[in-house]
Amino acid sequence: MARKTLKRLAAVVTTTVLAATVTVTVSAASKKIRVTTDGQSIYYQTNDKTVDEFFKNNNISLNDNYKVSADSDDAITDGMQITIISPKTIHVDVNNGEKKFDTETQCETIGQLMIELKEKTGTSYKVVDGQSSSEKLKNDSNVYLRAVREEIYTETEEVPFVKLEEKTDTLYVGEKKLKQKGVNGIKIITMKNIYYGDEKVDNFCIDRTVTTEPVNEIVLVGTKQKEPDYTTTASPDVKDLGLNYSKVITMNATAYCPCASCNGAWAGQPSSMGLAVKHGIVAVDPKFIPLGTKLYIEGYGYAVAADTGGAIKGNRIDLCYDSHEEALSSGWGHTNTKVYILK
Repeated sequence: MARKTLKRLAAVVTTTVLAATVTVTVSAASKKIRVTTDGQSIYYQTNDKTVDEFFKNNNISLNDNYKVSADSDDAITDGMQITIISPKTIHVDVNNGEKKFDTETQCETIGQLMIELKEKTGTSYKVVDGQSSSEKLKNDSNVYLRAVREEIYTETEEVPFVKLEEKTDTLYVGEKKLKQKGVNGIKIITMKNIYYGDEKVDNFCIDRTVTTEPVNEIVLVGTKQKEPDYTTTASPDVKDLGLNYSKVITMNATAYCPCASCNGAWAGQPSSMGLAVKHGIVAVDPKFIPLGTKLYIEGYGYAVAADTGGAIKGNRIDLCYDSHEEALSSGWGHTNTKVYILK
């Protein structure tokens, strides 16, 4: 309610004033009104024009702690009802006796009082067990509260980096190389504690902010295929090799070595392609298999068609070994075998 001129009034309405017998001169313009103070009603007959005038003429003085249903400059009308509620004195105990004070209020419930106290002091309150925020207030009521206190703090947390792989043809299949080292980022977490008095009743996160972004780790993974080792004598199961081939030919195989018994006048000379004659070099008919073709031969292994021979025609193939003994013991004696033409 706007107090207006009522704010200038300083004295408290006394029960004797409100209860006194009022003698007025009734005129034709006289109006009958009812004034109710803290639930007790008194009827008046008045010629006053405004509420302020009526209060002054009837010695009703109020201060700011009173709640009045009409403004001081409201016009008096016949049958008007004016309600006055006097303030209640409430005894407040905070945090089990840590702080005690009295306050005057027009609040009807403890909950309304807590809101009023927060507006005055900036402190939030909670009722203790045994009282309720909806409990009605009376004059001289005792209210037990706990101050609600907030505590804000921060924590630091690492943000894990991500491991990434990047394919490259600068490395062979199976090889890996660190391109960029991973570095964890930093995250600031803002937390809040809620206390009722000295008791912590809640804890929760109110913000998460990444202040330093993580640096991802990058590992190079090779995709380059290795050249076959044409000197190996190993001949694993073709199914386990994963050969990349364009054609399979059944050829008639024999064996030879760099010695004079096998090469005659060509002993000690390089192959037709100029390569050293050793294991992994095979003689073919260039019209059947072009020189330089990379092969995989079942029972022999990887090889390159790099030599020729007078008797090697058509689907004949001569497999080189490092010694005459190895050639003789190899078991190749016009034996058919599968030859894979590699891509």
